[in-house]
Amino acid sequence: MRLEPMGKINTEEVMKRGLFALCTLILLAAPQPVWGGGAVYVPLALDREIDGNHFKTEILVYNDAAETRTLTYLFIKERANGMQADRGSEPVEVSVAPRRTERFDDLVPGNQIGILEINADEDIFVTARLIGTPAAGGEPLRVELPVVTSRNAVAAGTTAVLPGLKRTDGESLSDYYLLNLNTDYTECAIEVFRRDGGKLFGQTMLFGPVTLFQFMDALGLLNVTDAEDLSIATTCDALTHPFATVHDLETAQMLYIPPAGGGTSTLEVPGAPFVCPAGSTCFEYPDTFFVPTRSGPVRAIYMKAPAGTYTKVHLQMEVLHGGWQSPSSGLHNIFWFVLERNRDMIGYVNLMGPNQNQIMLRHGFGLSHGEKPKIEQHLKATPGETYLFDYLYDTNLGIIELLVLNGGKEMTRVFATPNVNKIDVPQGKRFRIDISFTPGLNPNEPPTYGWQYRNLRVEFAP
Repeated sequence: MRLEPMGKINTEEVMKRGLFALCTLILLAAPQPVWGGGAVYVPLALDREIDGNHFKTEILVYNDAAETRTLTYLFIKERANGMQADRGSEPVEVSVAPRRTERFDDLVPGNQIGILEINADEDIFVTARLIGTPAAGGEPLRVELPVVTSRNAVAAGTTAVLPGLKRTDGESLSDYYLLNLNTDYTECAIEVFRRDGGKLFGQTMLFGPVTLFQFMDALGLLNVTDAEDLSIATTCDALTHPFATVHDLETAQMLYIPPAGGGTSTLEVPGAPFVCPAGSTCFEYPDTFFVPTRSGPVRAIYMKAPAGTYTKVHLQMEVLHGGWQSPSSGLHNIFWFVLERNRDMIGYVNLMGPNQNQIMLRHGFGLSHGEKPKIEQHLKATPGETYLFDYLYDTNLGIIELLVLNGGKEMTRVFATPNVNKIDVPQGKRFRIDISFTPGLNPNEPPTYGWQYRNLRVEFAP
């Protein structure tokens, strides 16, 4: 028995990674992801009985602000076209008190399965759990559900692999899910492989917009009765999130399987040389390349990328916090990043100290400084600590994301949306990064004397 596709079928079998030469062409007209400011998705929202066991999705919401914040949620039933939902009236608004965690286990209608679309203020953080209660009674079992954001969505043309699937007749089974995050139909190639690499199934399918598709007992549909360590590979022509679950029929234990990590990770091996991705233009300033002093408070870095059109800019830099200057609550600069002048700004990031304890991000092309969006978010930075700033400006995905790490631990993550869909660089124009401030120009902008700026890497991708 074959998996039942949701729409048209191309019956030709697909090659695992070479299949989407076709997708490269489709990408030129790929639809945009559905999220705007702060939208995230709980990929498996259910409250129903399966094989006698009861499963329910629980949502935890934390408000990191000093004031009450709100979120809205919308339940979209499995296989229902999410673009047909009335987002003007259907979403439900919830308020969360300052510094408080709220638990919700009643957001999903009874006996339903689907997704939760959550639109939250920037200080709201959302996690989810799946709770399984066995038919015979006993202690409920819990498994974490990764909330889908721009960071863990699978980009067009990228193969996502779900390993470790199994089926034991009468004991365990595996379900396969595909969450389409786009506002248009998405074509995906789906392949199923045995442990030894033999292919059980290969087919392309069409999936509706903003929709969750579920294939219950996916291995059983392929006439598999007893087998372990099978994998499903999925490659789509737009943004998606494939995942799977392995369900123990007796205990109600459920394992959530997200896309596996792979060699395409951009995390660096400590001490490894920097390698610029193929097709990109990169600039690197290794080791400690700048320490502001009274004789040299500001460093200006000019980067001449080839004239043309760019869709992604990725900056990484380590900063050793050298102590708060006066005023400590003023702007302590991380970087000011523009195309030639302030009017075309990729990003402007500052830290603020005691009495503020915030990080500030501004950005915007073709705008005066006052017109540029400003996002402020809680972050308590500590003198003497080293922080990694990872800044992504991606017009293809329509996201800006600033990630701050300390010792490998995530301190905060700031999201915004570009106001352009590409970055045009005319002949002769240069990118510029300024670090720190000139003393005396603005009393709220002290120079960051003694701070150390290290290992700056900038990538410009077409």
